[in-house]
Amino acid sequence: MYILPEVVVYVDANFSGGDWRFNFPPGWGWGYVGDDWNDKISSVVITAGTWRFYENAGFKGAFTTVGPGYYKFVEDPSFNMQNDTISSILCISDQPQGDFPKVDI
Repeated sequence: MYILPEVVVYVDANFSGGDWRFNFPPGWGWGYVGDDWNDKISSVVITAGTWRFYENAGFKGAFTTVGPGYYKFVEDPSFNMQNDTISSILCISDQPQGDFPKVDI
């Protein structure tokens, strides 16, 4: 079964505070995450796909590229961004399909 790329972002580390869940096909994203989320993202869960997180609006500035996983704090080496700096998010691939994709046979 195909899983549309999906990400959940959180205001605070350790997946707490407010959360926002969205999914997009490759090539789609948020050129600006909006005033409510700009420079406030501290932890991320990616269930499928490869995503790029940028420090500036318009998909500009420093960025990190990550796939499925639980990123409890964006400053951890596995995510590698400064806390509270994310301003735009782009889905760059629908692969990988997550840790345990369900396969229709």
